[in-house]
Amino acid sequence: MKIRHPLLAALAAGATLAPLSVAVLAAERGFTLEEITVTARRAEESLKDTPIAITAVSAGELDARNEMQIDAISRFVPNVNFSYGGTSSGSSSAAVVFIRGVGQNDFLPSTEPGVGLYVDGVYYGRTLGSAIELLDLERVEVLRGPQGTLFGRNTIGGAINVISRQPGETYAATLRGTVGSDQRRDLQTTFDLPLAADFKVGASLLSRKRDGYVRRLDGVELGVDDTLGARVNAVWTPSATLKATLTLDGVREREESAPEVLLNAIETGQFPGFFNNDTFGNGTSDPTCAGGGAPDNRACYNDSWVLGPFLSGSGGPSRNDVDSRGAALVLDWRPSNELAFKSLTARRSLDADFARDPDGSPYDLFSSQDTATQKQFSQELQLIATPSDRLSLVSGVYYFREDAADDTYITFLPPTSPLLIGGRVENRNHALFGELTYSLSPRLRLIGGVRYTEERKVYAGTSLRGNGGVPSESILSGAAAGAQRLRDERTTWRASLSYDLSDAVTGYATVSTGFKSGGFTTRITDPNTRIPQFGPESARLYELGLKTELPLAGLRLNTALFHSDYHDIQLDGVVPGAFGTMTFNGGDAVLQGAEAELDWVATESLRLFGTLGYLDAHYTRINAGSLVSLRDDLIRAPRWTAALGASYRLALGTGSLTPRLDLAYKSATQFEPVNTPFTADDGYTALNLNIPYEPAQGNWRLAFGIENLTDARYLIAADSNTAIGYDVGAFARPRNWSLGIETWF
Repeated sequence: MKIRHPLLAALAAGATLAPLSVAVLAAERGFTLEEITVTARRAEESLKDTPIAITAVSAGELDARNEMQIDAISRFVPNVNFSYGGTSSGSSSAAVVFIRGVGQNDFLPSTEPGVGLYVDGVYYGRTLGSAIELLDLERVEVLRGPQGTLFGRNTIGGAINVISRQPGETYAATLRGTVGSDQRRDLQTTFDLPLAADFKVGASLLSRKRDGYVRRLDGVELGVDDTLGARVNAVWTPSATLKATLTLDGVREREESAPEVLLNAIETGQFPGFFNNDTFGNGTSDPTCAGGGAPDNRACYNDSWVLGPFLSGSGGPSRNDVDSRGAALVLDWRPSNELAFKSLTARRSLDADFARDPDGSPYDLFSSQDTATQKQFSQELQLIATPSDRLSLVSGVYYFREDAADDTYITFLPPTSPLLIGGRVENRNHALFGELTYSLSPRLRLIGGVRYTEERKVYAGTSLRGNGGVPSESILSGAAAGAQRLRDERTTWRASLSYDLSDAVTGYATVSTGFKSGGFTTRITDPNTRIPQFGPESARLYELGLKTELPLAGLRLNTALFHSDYHDIQLDGVVPGAFGTMTFNGGDAVLQGAEAELDWVATESLRLFGTLGYLDAHYTRINAGSLVSLRDDLIRAPRWTAALGASYRLALGTGSLTPRLDLAYKSATQFEPVNTPFTADDGYTALNLNIPYEPAQGNWRLAFGIENLTDARYLIAADSNTAIGYDVGAFARPRNWSLGIETWF
């Protein structure tokens, strides 16, 4: 009999858990608190001994919550905001991640994410198409705060480190099917194929389909899921000291655009004049408004075209076609117990074609169509050494190369021909890094790390012409006239003291730094305007933490206090006189707060879970020419985040039910740097319910789940364009149910 997760199988058989164990698993004997081993500092160590704020979430934990996508961590990891379909792109595949108020809204290759996304050590250079939820996961590690010494690029806000499951030692297969609301139809299968004593292969295939939940007046549904994914993992161990792992993955998405709806028509923009004068003769649902309302008559256009959270007036293009592929080769050589070498070589590529009608009205005011391509290559060499019982070292070199292009065709008003903006970017990143851990005594450890990074960028803008322009694929940026360059060079560091107050409690104090390189603002509609550059941003973090584990009491409690000085923050907004979103350095801010995470196995049948995050994020200085003011709140930085969960195992004569209820809370959140009441969420409380059933004997499991049980209405993204004159946003999917069955062979 095969249980999907090897650790479950080990527990059921009464075996000893492997080092890479995960949080809490329900076996035949009930809930237990298990040791967690992580690789957040590039070497295996206990979660309790890791002197940073980190949350580790296992595949079993995600299954228990009935979560199928990686952005679910936003619901229970403190001070994390993660969603797909950022409204700056209109693509439902663009990941937007903020940790402790640090991140990046935009998807263009001329900007960089503020939170690093890593899959088996490979950095994902673009947030677009990062559909990492398709992997057959072992666990996800969420590292909060700058990770400027050990991780590759631009991890100023934190890192999300995804570790995939390794193939098993015996032939096995699992099959999982799910149906549900909105014609949901998911099918996933995994295989473990040990082809020889030293060679084994794992494979995972996924098909996910679901109708949209926002309907346009022309019948098109937005927010559709239509994804195919595959992953192959081959492991060769020719000797006890050498292991080679080759991973291939691919994802194909064919969907509609993000589920945006009109929130407000801005009085100072062009929208009211177009609407009230009924420029295109489309008519309105209120004849007293068409042609007769004054430009500042808010009631006319709000009542007529602001249709609610799940109905859009858009009638323009809608498309989200994304193809991403990757290959990675990892070589692990351990000549002795004290020494290990690791090589990680990876290539990734991305092709995307997506379109949107962002104003949410029946008028053809503004539409955009994007064609994006990206290729990246990375090479990392690591040396991990333990020369004595008191000293350990992680060091290495890193190289990253990226060639990317984005062409955006913009149509304003018929019969105006589309404008073409965008360009091609070449990124090069080189780094040297190292981190030492020295035990001053059996209980006291000193950690020091440093990283030197040099990053070079070249940008060549697309030629602009009213009849279409020249796509960026035809531009060789190295030789193109007017190509622009920038170079960022930075040394970042970390210093920590870790002290074992007892066998159960470890405290730490950390100071760390991070930076994110500058870039180019590319949404310029005037061909005579030189593309402006924006500078790097930086942060310095001070953190105190306590980690408590009481296995006999079934209790794990981790807490942290932090203060971060955040400088030259990169923000996105519409500059007066322009139509497109631009990136600029807004100013400085202080980010400070506290976090707590509780995991308590109260009895063998009852497990309780809770997290709490507090974040005070406010500007302290505004740069000259910045669009924001000291009164504005930082985006995606709610003051409070909280989660509560409970699982109860109910033994039945034929098997067991383990219902789980999860509550997620976020306080008021702003989505635009220049705050508006329309692009803000007032805060919400959402409930999820999952009820799995597993028979006493058999190789199957059934699970019924309800997401957003109370049908809460809350924004997951919002965007404002003051030049065109609209605020748009995307709401979370309303209450929906699912029924899944899983079997193994």
